[in-house]
Amino acid sequence: MLQESLTPLPASISELEDITTLFGSRGESALSAGGDELFLLADRAVRVSDDTIMFFRYADLRKIGPLKPAANVPSKVAQRTFFFEPLGLSGDDPAFEQLQRLARNNLFSTEPERHKVLKPVFARPLLPNCMDQFAEISRRVARELVSRLSGAGEIEFADGFGQALAFGVWAELLGMTNEEARSLRQLMDGMAPLVVPGVIDRESLQRLNDTVPDYLGLLVRVIERAHADGKVEFLNQMAELYAMVGNPPIVMPENFAALAATSMLDAFDALGASVASCAYGLITYPDAQDAIHTDHGLIPNAVSEALRLFAPV
Repeated sequence: MLQESLTPLPASISELEDITTLFGSRGESALSAGGDELFLLADRAVRVSDDTIMFFRYADLRKIGPLKPAANVPSKVAQRTFFFEPLGLSGDDPAFEQLQRLARNNLFSTEPERHKVLKPVFARPLLPNCMDQFAEISRRVARELVSRLSGAGEIEFADGFGQALAFGVWAELLGMTNEEARSLRQLMDGMAPLVVPGVIDRESLQRLNDTVPDYLGLLVRVIERAHADGKVEFLNQMAELYAMVGNPPIVMPENFAALAATSMLDAFDALGASVASCAYGLITYPDAQDAIHTDHGLIPNAVSEALRLFAPV
């Protein structure tokens, strides 16, 4: 059900227009590359299935987000709902023990006690006023990438530039070797079901489970080494905040590095998608691009607007 805060939307999903009627006989091919015409619809939401809604207005998405049926949920519940139940599996199946391990190290949930304790550990060192520590490395990696790709002809931009930039920044910041950076990109292919839940079968779920120990093993090792070096500011702060937690009424992650590694899943694919979205926005709106070239102070606004228009979620 949709609460009254969403009026004048219908009161139930069944009353929403079905998405198939928007495409007609031509199907999705009726849409342009950006799907811009969807944002011109009179309807702000459509029905994809009996329990799935597609929104075309961010404000509406934000309103429905806090509702219990739609909200972010405890990791164990999310795993059961998105991965296990659709395949007729049990979330406690020992064959998927590593997925349960991933959930134990995860802070992204609405379990109040867990969230209250762990969110500040990860979030405080990464607030907007802490971004200067990433700026110079990001600029250098971006320049090198643009130089390498110039004249290369057509590329798959999200992967060839967006993902390459995301992995390049983290690799340099955390002091990864070239082999570690390559291995991490390959491992993220196995972690893909976490990025696109619902598009999964038993084989890909098993591959996800089998990838977790290698992903955590590699990234935890890299994070611990970088922290021991003492030169990565946000890791120093994160480790300090983790040590200050004391004896909370929750099951804690294995260690601060495991918490960071699990929480950084979105630091790769989602960041790469965000970079691609920003570039796409500037190409789509050349006046905005010209304005940014004139005034670099507009860059933060441009990034926020690109993420609003083309959110990686």
